This record gives sequence, structure tokens and C-alpha cells, in this order.
Amino acid sequence: MDLPEKLSGQVLTPLERNDALLDPARLSDMAEEAAHDLMAEGESSNTRASYRTAMRYWAAWFGARYGRQMDLPVPVPVVVQFIVDHAERSTKAGLVCQLPPEIDAALVKGGFKGRLGAPALNTLMHRISVLSMAHYLAKEPNPCIDSAVKALLSKTRKAYAKRNATPHKQRALTKEPLEAVLDTCDDSLKGKRDRALLLFAWSSGGRRRSEVSEAVFENLRRADEGGYLYTLADSKTNHTGKVKAEDVKPVVGMAAEAMEAWLRVGRDSCKTQQKQA
Repeated sequence: MDLPEKLSGQVLTPLERNDALLDPARLSDMAEEAAHDLMAEGESSNTRASYRTAMRYWAAWFGARYGRQMDLPVPVPVVVQFIVDHAERSTKAGLVCQLPPEIDAALVKGGFKGRLGAPALNTLMHRISVLSMAHYLAKEPNPCIDSAVKALLSKTRKAYAKRNATPHKQRALTKEPLEAVLDTCDDSLKGKRDRALLLFAWSSGGRRRSEVSEAVFENLRRADEGGYLYTLADSKTNHTGKVKAEDVKPVVGMAAEAMEAWLRVGRDSCKTQQKQA
């Protein structure tokens, strides 16, 4: 992929060295503060972990490329270099990216990458988005909204689409494999819990893992017509805390029966423990 003409002379060339310089987990004070701000934004634990991972990767890549610690604001040419280092483009020799092999290997060895080679397009876009948010929170000039960066990202997405390199999506859990998993749930307290949570996640419209793990009994109430209603006060699509009609999820049928069985056993267990105390 050709870069915009006005940037062609600004792109930084790979450093000529045998060993890549890495500063494994150290961020500059400004970058670390931005990472803490991101983590405090009320996101799920998975999202906070992804922010931290992205910022650590930026710091490690920057240290390997430029031999020094990263500070904000990051110059526009650095963001362009990051994109061409991680986005594959078509050549006569096949798909290639600009990340030098020795730096790629060092990033994998340091635990900043899972494997050699270009990351998925979604991963690249996520890391650009995290850097953009870091600049926004630090109130620094944002290189990610520069017109040249935005144009390059747009062309990159189109290039991937032309190659039919679409993001891989996990298939939703269907009835047959769900029933197979439910068959492994026995009549113990743990088994009843697992059955209740599986059916809660599946029957209420397909809950995300974070929504299930962060579910609390305070948001569960009995419905007048039978079963339960669960209020999803915080989710990936609702961070305001304002409850809308679509945030109230019905738990009925098998899911309600499993929930009732778990709660009943849990109550009985608590009563037994209180008597023994």
C-alpha cells in the first residue's frame, strides 16, 4: 500500500541494529498516568486489561524502534510507522509488513505479542484507538485524528476488505452444544449454580462473559407473571447507569427453574450453616 504523498518522506526507516532495544514494561510518567485513567473509566475488567496490554505494547514497540522511552504526545510519523509496521500489504512476493524480523522476535520473546507476524486488523485498530484515548485523557494533541493517519487507516481497511480478510467472529452457542454442556451439571450446589448461570446467559438474549461474571442478585427480581427479571445496569453498550426498557432481561422457562433450584439450595445451605454456628 502506498502512503499519501505528503508523508512519503516522513516515514521513519527501520533502525539498523542486530538487537532490538526493548524497555519491557516501563511507561513514561505521562503514558502511565493515561493508562491509569483509562482503567478508571468504568470499563469491564476485560476492557481494562486490553487497554493495559495495548499501552504496554506501544511502549515496547516504541522502545524497540526508537531506542528510548515513549512520551505523549506521539508524533504523527510514529503512528504512521506503527500502522505500516503492523498492517499487511500486497506485493509481488506476497503479503508483507514493515516490522523488522528481529524486533518482531524480540516483542514475542518479551511477551508483548503472542506470535510472529502481522496482528489481526481488529488488533491494529484497537491499539490505535487506545493510543487515541490516551491522548484525549492526557489532553495532548492527538496524532490519531490527523487527516493523514485517518486516510491511511481508511485505505488499510479497504485493502483488507478487497482481500476478503474480514474479522473472524466466534459462532454463537446453539441449542445442541448448550444441552451437551448442561448434561455435565450434576445436582450438587456447584452443578446447580453452573446450570443456572449457563441458562441465564443463554436464555436472556445471549449475555457477554463480563455481564455474567459481574451479575449480582440485587438486580434480580421475581416477575409478576412468573420467572425472574434481571436488570442489566451496566453493559458494553450502556455505561451511563441509566436503565432503559431493553436493559430488563426476562429469565423464564428452564432458566427460571434452574435459577430457582440454585437459590433454594443456596438458602438451605445458609440456614444449615447458621444452625451449626
